[in-house]
Amino acid sequence: MIYLLVSTVKSTRTLNDDFQDFIALIPVDQIEAIALDYISNDAEVQAVLEYLQSDDFRAIVEEVNASEEAIDLYDYLYKSGVDIYTFVNNLNDLLGLPHVEPKTRSLPSKRTFREFLDEVEAILPIDDLIALYKEKQQSSPDFAAFADRISSPEFHAFVDNIYNSDGIKALIVRFESLGVDVDRIIKIAKELLGWVDTE
Repeated sequence: MIYLLVSTVKSTRTLNDDFQDFIALIPVDQIEAIALDYISNDAEVQAVLEYLQSDDFRAIVEEVNASEEAIDLYDYLYKSGVDIYTFVNNLNDLLGLPHVEPKTRSLPSKRTFREFLDEVEAILPIDDLIALYKEKQQSSPDFAAFADRISSPEFHAFVDNIYNSDGIKALIVRFESLGVDVDRIIKIAKELLGWVDTE
């Protein structure tokens, strides 16, 4: 009986509520403080920030935003109660790109970018986030539908197409040169999404 009551309560929550549970686990203020410190004092982080403001990166974001798969995903999240367009358009504002609308509506430093990532990773509750993801798949119909969507062969193909584009390949090379373990990030993402690595 208690399980049924809990299930009933959870079923009234929205997908946006589910995402807020993940956000609640992330120490945003600490990450912001670390980021501001590195942005002010670290040459590599400043170089990454400069790249993220470059025409090359702007072109990648514009290409993704214009793809049919991204438009469909944005619309799905929007209809599910996630304010995805505010997030995307905040990024577009920073890059000087047009808004995406709903279909229905330095000082020298000895520290490195790798060290910046290590500090952020050290305070991220990765295991808790993964556990919450799996728990949401079982307890939240909305989140389960979202997980199915991003685990689908269609979305997999979309990610593969983006991953194999020249712009993303250049981005990966750039991040790897700064010490980012891109392969590890991809491996974790694939495991979480249930994708089988055929390579």
